[in-house]
Amino acid sequence: MKKFFKNVNVRVAVISATAVIITGILGAAVTIATARIQDVPNNSQTSTIIYNVNAPTSIPQPTSKPTLASTPQPTSKPISASTPQPTSKSIPAPESIVTINLPSDNAAVEGTFTISGEYSNLKEGEDDIWVFIFPESANGLAWPQTDDLNAQKSAVKDNGKWHVTCSVGGRAQESHRIYVYTGTKSASDSVRKVMKEWLNSKPFCTWGIKIPLGLVEKASITVTKQGE
Repeated sequence: MKKFFKNVNVRVAVISATAVIITGILGAAVTIATARIQDVPNNSQTSTIIYNVNAPTSIPQPTSKPTLASTPQPTSKPISASTPQPTSKSIPAPESIVTINLPSDNAAVEGTFTISGEYSNLKEGEDDIWVFIFPESANGLAWPQTDDLNAQKSAVKDNGKWHVTCSVGGRAQESHRIYVYTGTKSASDSVRKVMKEWLNSKPFCTWGIKIPLGLVEKASITVTKQGE
């Protein structure tokens, strides 16, 4: 009887060992089969593909667009030096001219005579023409001449010609220097003032004066009083 149970135990042990071996073989086979299934290419219909959705591969983002070097812009066109323009040359105004036509220089004249001449280009301020007589014996004093003492008139001007009545006194053969001037208004006023004083003198008389400021000399001659 004991021998029987012993044999039975042996058989159970063998069966158990065999089962363990078979279980190990089957496990290994399953492991190999699983490995082969995972190694099947992606186009196999029986393969199972497992994706790791929790860690997707990040798609590389493009870096910031590089800044292109700006195309050099042409600088403003240099301004060429302007060609010097000839400046307008100012033309001076022609000089004013006053001449004596009669009497001629060194002529012998009567006590009263007419002196005449021409004028041109009289400028502003040369309003009047005045004639002064300097007797040789008057020590530099002069007498202004006029056609109308009451009106204290300067020489008459008419279209480029002028004239005035003159008087010389003193002794015969005395020399007299005659000067012709142009005068500003203020100078003419000074001459007229003297003539008014002559008119108001009692008894009437005339006297020589110094040439007022503002008179500009234009011409001169020398005459001699006729007589014995």
